[in-house]
Amino acid sequence: MKPAEPRRETAGAALATEFPRYLPAIGGCFGPHSDTLVGRGEELSQLLATIASGDRLVLLAGEAGVGKTRLAHEVARILHDRGSITFRGACDETRALVPYSPFLGQLRALLDVARLPAGVDHARHRTYLHHLLSRSEAPLPNVVDPREGREGLFAAVTALLSAGAGSKPVVMLLDDLQWADGASLDLLRHLLSQHDQRLVILGTCREGEPGGRHPQWANVAEPWTVKKIAPLTREGTAAFIAAAVGQENVSAEFANLLHRTTGGNPLEIQEALLAALEAGSVFRESGRWMRRKIGEMVVPRSVRAAICKRVSRLTPEVQEVLREASVLGQSLDCEHLREASGREVGEIEAALRKASETGLIRMSGRVVAFRHVVIRETLYGTLSTRRRTRLHAATGEALAGSAAPAGQVAWHYVRADDPEQALSWYLAAGDRAEAVFAHCDAVCHYRTAVRLAQEVGDRGRESEARARLRGHVAP
Repeated sequence: MKPAEPRRETAGAALATEFPRYLPAIGGCFGPHSDTLVGRGEELSQLLATIASGDRLVLLAGEAGVGKTRLAHEVARILHDRGSITFRGACDETRALVPYSPFLGQLRALLDVARLPAGVDHARHRTYLHHLLSRSEAPLPNVVDPREGREGLFAAVTALLSAGAGSKPVVMLLDDLQWADGASLDLLRHLLSQHDQRLVILGTCREGEPGGRHPQWANVAEPWTVKKIAPLTREGTAAFIAAAVGQENVSAEFANLLHRTTGGNPLEIQEALLAALEAGSVFRESGRWMRRKIGEMVVPRSVRAAICKRVSRLTPEVQEVLREASVLGQSLDCEHLREASGREVGEIEAALRKASETGLIRMSGRVVAFRHVVIRETLYGTLSTRRRTRLHAATGEALAGSAAPAGQVAWHYVRADDPEQALSWYLAAGDRAEAVFAHCDAVCHYRTAVRLAQEVGDRGRESEARARLRGHVAP
C-alpha cells in the first residue's frame, strides 16, 4: 500500500463497493482472501498443544476486540476436521439472569434432530428437557427432592449431547463467560465430571479470570487453563492489514502507524482502516489500494470514536434505531424492537438494512445481531440516562408480553429504575430458577426481591420473598 494522491471518485467508489466486502468479513483476525488465521500462529499452536495434553476447560481471556472468539473458532474448526463435533453457545449481558442461557439454543435445536438412546430413561430424559425448554415457572411434577431433580436434568442434557455427538469427541464453544449465570456453571461442572465424555470446553471471557465475576466459578470441579490473548505484534498488524485489503505488500510505516494508534487490537485496526477509507486516506486506484502520505492521514483516537464516526454518517433515523436496538441486547428480535421503539415495521426494516450494509449489524430473518459487542456498547453509551431508562422500561413491557424469560424482563426493569415491576419479575425469575433446579440463582433472585420490596415499602411481598427463601432447600 503505497502513498499517492487520491482521486475522489475512486475513493467514493471503493467505499461503496470494494472495501466493505473485505473488512466486515474479518470477524476478529480472519483475512477474507484466505482461510488462514492471521497473526495468531503461535497462540493457535499453544492452544492445540494444551488441549492435546488433556486440558478440558480452556478459557481465552483478553480485552474486547482482541480476537478471542475468532481464535476459538479456528481451534474448533481444526478439531472438527480431526473428527470432533462442535456445539456453540454465547452468554449475553441482558440474559445473565436466565438459567442455562448459553445452552438453551443448542439444546432446543438438538432435541429436534437427535435421537436419545432407547431404554427406560428415554421418556424421563425427554420430560426433563421439554420442561427446561418450556419456560414454565411451575415445578416438574413428581420431583420433590431438588438434588434429585438437578441430577435428572443434568443427566438428560448429557444424554442429549451424547446423542448429538454419537461416538465423536465434543468441543463446546462458550462465548463471553464473564456473563455466565450460576446454573450454566453448575452444568459445566457436571459435564466436565463425566469421564466417559470426551469433552473440551473452549470459552472466551474479558480481561481477567472469570472467577471474580461469579462465585459459582469456584465450584467448577476441574481446574481451568486461562490463556491470555495479547494484541497483535507489529508483524501481526501488517499481516492483518494485508489480509484485510487482499494485497501482499503493506508499507512498514503504514503498518507501524496503525499498530501505534490501535495497540494491535484487531477490531481497532479494522475500524481504523474503515475510517481511513471513509476519509479518503485509503483509496482504490488502478486495481490496487493506495494511501495518502502518513503525515496527511487522520486515524481515530479509539475504536469507540471510530464507531461513532461511522454511525454519524448514517441518517438520523438509522442512528436512532441502532441506539434503540442496543438497549435490547447483543442479539434481538425485530418484533421486540418494534414494540419497544413504537416505530412502524417498514421504518425499522429499512433502517436495519442500511445499518447492515455498513457491517455494523447482521440480519437473519427477524433476528438482528451487532457485529461486535463493542459496537453495541458504544451505541448504548451514547444514549442519555433519561432515554436509556425509558427504553429499558419499554423493552421490559415488550418482553413481558412475549413470553420472554422472566430473568431477562427483570434485568430490563431494574435498569428502567422501576423497582415495583422489577420486584414482580425477580420473584418470577426466582420461581423459574427453582423450577429448573438452578438453586443458587433462585436464592440470588429471591434476595434481590427482598431488597426491592424493602425499597418500595411492600411488606407483603417482602414476606413472600422471605418465605420462598426459607422454603428453599439447597442441593
